[in-house]
Amino acid sequence: LLRGRHKNHEANTTAIERARVHRQLCKVADWQLGGTKVVRSKFSLLVNVHREDILGAGLPLFYNSICFLALVSLICFVATYSVFHVMGVNNALSSTDRTEASWLSHEFRPETESPAVVVSPLALCGNTAAPEIMQQLREFGKANFYVLGCLYIV
Repeated sequence: LLRGRHKNHEANTTAIERARVHRQLCKVADWQLGGTKVVRSKFSLLVNVHREDILGAGLPLFYNSICFLALVSLICFVATYSVFHVMGVNNALSSTDRTEASWLSHEFRPETESPAVVVSPLALCGNTAAPEIMQQLREFGKANFYVLGCLYIV
């Protein structure tokens, strides 16, 4: 262990101070170069980047792309949600909503694998059989494919 200051203490301190000044100068700030003698200030978070040039054309394009992706995501969500309810898939899937205890009452024990127990939510389909649920899911997938395909074309 060294006692006292490190031999490069002066150089390190100077380098750290210069780095801090450089960091402050690199931050995006409003320099107000229009002839007014004002100290630079930070931009507001609510500044309209489309009307005020801050970092060039890239910043508005970046934020426009984020808004566009949010809009496309919302449209796809609404389309899929609508198809889900129109096709009645929620009724088919809700027929398997049972507790684990009710699954155990309909367990299946294969004879060749003696200690094994097969527990499946499809064993408790109620009025709907497993092939019917699979068919409804396939129809939902097909309809959703067509709806999202039409949205892609539009």
